[in-house]
Amino acid sequence: MRLSALMGRHGKRVRSTLLLLFARMGERMVPENACLGAAAVELLHTASLAHDDVIDEAHMRRGEPSAPERWGNKMAVLVGDYAFARSMELAIGSGHSEVVRAINHASCELCAGEIAEFDFALVPEPTWAGYRQVIYSKTAVLLEVCCQAGALFSELSKEQVSAAAAVGGAFGMAFQMCDDLLDLDFTGTLDKPAHIDLQNGLLSLPSLLEREMNGGDLRTWLAKGPMELFAHLRDTGVLRRALDLIQQELDEAARHLELFPAGQARTHVMSLIEDLRMRTLFAMS
Repeated sequence: MRLSALMGRHGKRVRSTLLLLFARMGERMVPENACLGAAAVELLHTASLAHDDVIDEAHMRRGEPSAPERWGNKMAVLVGDYAFARSMELAIGSGHSEVVRAINHASCELCAGEIAEFDFALVPEPTWAGYRQVIYSKTAVLLEVCCQAGALFSELSKEQVSAAAAVGGAFGMAFQMCDDLLDLDFTGTLDKPAHIDLQNGLLSLPSLLEREMNGGDLRTWLAKGPMELFAHLRDTGVLRRALDLIQQELDEAARHLELFPAGQARTHVMSLIEDLRMRTLFAMS
């Protein structure tokens, strides 16, 4: 019942969409198996969100009370654990051993990413390599595995399976960087509490750029209005640099996508890449 409540929330379903689109890139996909894989990655994502909200002490998720806000931390953790277990059960039911290994890998990386994020916040001199490893583990790896699993279900060539993973990985890196910008909530439309990362002392894309380019700490701006923060980041070039970094990742995703045959599935994936470009511009408006 509680898991159904979490799964029933309105979300973008980007992960399962990518899996199903790449599953349609070839000619040998079994729809039932691909759907099981898509459900598995959505459950895995839901489990990670339930645990994230406990860690972040978040009260809202997608415009509604978060799992810990509804049922308390203990029940939220148990629901997340159950979702993790059910995710693997569905993956196994898909009948594809490589997909099972890929989803299991993503599950391990998601947990490692949460740990790495807290460790990274304590590093005296944080690096871009460290930041990239954190966002790969906490976000990009699951999108990478979704595209990889879709290509595996469609029995594409090894080269295309690798290219699919590269599309998802680059898209996932851009996705998290954009999410870091959205956390600043310049537009006032965020469906969860703003500045969670800053309040928890975690290093996000804008905070790392602020440190690198201006020698400052974005936490000092929490008491100021969003327009003051926006003007500061715009005038000092932080927002332009953030946009450039995100565009580079999306260009990389689009480049790898060219390896796949033209058709509706590839066009739809490309539209997701372009939608994220627009979402990034909206986050900076």
